[in-house]
Amino acid sequence: MKKIVAIILAALLAIPLGIMLTSATENNIARGKDYVFTGKYTDNEQVVLYPDTDNSELTDGVSGTAANWGYADAIWVGLNWKGENAVCEDTTWSATTIAYNNVVVDLGTVEDNLSRFVFYSENAGVGIGEPASIEVLVSDNNTDFTSVGTATGVKSIDIPEQTDEIFGLYTYTVTPSEVASGRYVKFAVTHGGAWTFVSEVEVYQAEESEKIPVPKDTYSLISFDPADWLSGDPVGAGNETATATKSGDAIVVSGSVASWPYAYYNNANAVTVNIADFNLVYDFTISGDGQANIILFCEGKTVEDNTNYINNLTHEIAEEGSDQRPSGDDLVDGEYKGSLKLSDLDYSNVTLTEAGKVSFSAVKVFTVNGSIVTINKLALESIETYNSEVDGEDSSEEEEIVFDPPMGDEVENPGYSFEISAPESYLPGETINVTITVNDIVPESGLSFVSLKLYYDADKVEPVVKNDDNENEAIGQLLTTAPDLTKWESVSKLEEDLHRYNLSYMTTTASATAKEDGSIVITIPFLVKDGVSGAILFHAPHAETSAADYDVEDVFGNGGYATVALGTETSETSETSETSSTPPETTGDAGTIAIAIIAFIALAGTATVASKKRSR
Repeated sequence: MKKIVAIILAALLAIPLGIMLTSATENNIARGKDYVFTGKYTDNEQVVLYPDTDNSELTDGVSGTAANWGYADAIWVGLNWKGENAVCEDTTWSATTIAYNNVVVDLGTVEDNLSRFVFYSENAGVGIGEPASIEVLVSDNNTDFTSVGTATGVKSIDIPEQTDEIFGLYTYTVTPSEVASGRYVKFAVTHGGAWTFVSEVEVYQAEESEKIPVPKDTYSLISFDPADWLSGDPVGAGNETATATKSGDAIVVSGSVASWPYAYYNNANAVTVNIADFNLVYDFTISGDGQANIILFCEGKTVEDNTNYINNLTHEIAEEGSDQRPSGDDLVDGEYKGSLKLSDLDYSNVTLTEAGKVSFSAVKVFTVNGSIVTINKLALESIETYNSEVDGEDSSEEEEIVFDPPMGDEVENPGYSFEISAPESYLPGETINVTITVNDIVPESGLSFVSLKLYYDADKVEPVVKNDDNENEAIGQLLTTAPDLTKWESVSKLEEDLHRYNLSYMTTTASATAKEDGSIVITIPFLVKDGVSGAILFHAPHAETSAADYDVEDVFGNGGYATVALGTETSETSETSETSSTPPETTGDAGTIAIAIIAFIALAGTATVASKKRSR
């Protein structure tokens, strides 16, 4: 089996980036679109040679591979120099003959930001030559065309069994100096042989990637490890003790029956911030028909010291007399999510070490009369980058620092989703784990193949597991959970120059397919570089994920992302990313990956690939 995977891996590595990889900021908007072409050739018996199947093969998302090379495979559409509406003045073909054909794609509407155009062809001999050139032109009305550039072919795939070096697959890529616009895209073909065979045309559109606002500096005020929390009983009777437990990614404080026991967290490594530059961001829920209160201690003081504290936090969260705080200091059942300016807090009971600056060294959570407090977040975030729409303020004049991961559009009805999770905080010099979990699995036969590209911030982290000389076995072992793990094989690699892991895992065993959420887990360690600050982003673009069910049918789904903030020495919290998805038209990888799966299955002896009979 490893030999089989090695063969597939070698084949994948041989495919140049121009074919296998597409820009993470572009979508192939030609996929599935209508088109017309010239050069269709009908013989004397009225049989169309090398036909197009249902006028769909050139925008079906599948480009030719070495396995398709030649003239017998149905993936190729033949354009003949003397075919229908071809342009040529010669009556016989020779080395000096100049002939033209074209393919015109209708995008359906005028599209802006057209950034790249790709034409896939081959040289198979016997009159089938790679085009001399491909010119790309755009038009709003299908009449007046403007050229955006011309490309000559780049040999993208060799045919190992052929001795003539000219044989192979060729890719033509036109990247205009400025983004273009238009509804109709014409690929004007200048023939290099009597026949031009084309398997696919692509039109890429640069997109405005979704922006994820991330504060320049974020500091959690609490630990999400229950072992870091202590408990107390202010009554001293010893019959009520609040406890801190973990629920998902949240800390839960509970234990009150009739009085007001509390749990607390002392932070020995609290950071000092400028009061004017930070917000306090909170997200917690109170349940149990009781009440709760949160007290903040400052300037190195602990809960045991019982001095230097801010006790008006709940006053700022909810007005007295409101449904959330009917009277006194305590909040009642409800969800509480928002932010406060540190400058709005009452420091009358606090002696600040330095004017205008504060550090929060402890958090005390009271539970009253049976309340349960579930804390998802209690942190400091810099105002400079915080999206203040939460509290209704205009942040348009503030400099907003954002992560801009090119996620692409989501699949509306995904067949899977990649959930990316990572620690909520990090310290320079430590190793953090990024976990990828496959959820929302739809196919009844399960997933037999999953693939994604995980991008990382190379300025801030270093991959721990790298390529090796043993079929990248170490990277394969990043797959830590799978149904019958021994039946899953890896076709994966680290692409350090692109700052990403290119991960693919597959099985040919029906009983080993992934059917349950969480049945596929990939764990990747990263070393945080020294001197790093600010948040770290990990993301798997929607456009760069793929999957297939056991019948080797494409399954489309969603990618995701996670961010990790700079923390304190006791921070070991974790958070789960947002997850979203990939539309079929956003990636040029689907054909390559599908072929890899088919090759895998065929080599494993579990599938037979039938060739479609071609007219000749």
